[in-house]
Amino acid sequence: MTRGRRLALLAAVVTGIGTLAGLAGWQFQEKRAARAAEASAVEIFYSQNLPDANAELVRFADFRGRPVVINFWATWCAPCIEEMPELSDLQTEIGPDRVRFVGVGIDNHDKIAAFSKKVPVSYPLAVATATGLHMATRLGNPNGYLPFTVVLDGNGRIVQRILGRVDIDALRTVLNSAELH
Repeated sequence: MTRGRRLALLAAVVTGIGTLAGLAGWQFQEKRAARAAEASAVEIFYSQNLPDANAELVRFADFRGRPVVINFWATWCAPCIEEMPELSDLQTEIGPDRVRFVGVGIDNHDKIAAFSKKVPVSYPLAVATATGLHMATRLGNPNGYLPFTVVLDGNGRIVQRILGRVDIDALRTVLNSAELH
């Protein structure tokens, strides 16, 4: 191989390595930015103090340090209503000492209060109105579809996002997994 070809080959290899290193760095920056956005979204959740169906304040900061299932729902959302008894049963089965559940209602207080009398659940139903949509968007639901469920581990990291109706057996598996605790 001539000296010119060797130099051209070496230049191509160096350029390829530089391109791969740049791509790896870009991917690292993207992942770091995504983790920072996720942490910021979780902090927004923990900073909320919203009334529940009984007009008592739910302080989401009280959920810090333990796993949390956040279920975004509305009284007009049929799949939301269908999954709530199953979520309530799972909260009772697992126990609030191990995992806390909270329903974040994208609706007004009167509708949520009336709903909670007809369909009681074993976890608080916070009245969030538009604040709930903002939280859901930040937690990974950019289109605001309901139901939307987010599982946080005890360190406040997002373990799972579920868009649409929850598969209760799959959620039970996640909640009983070692990675959550």
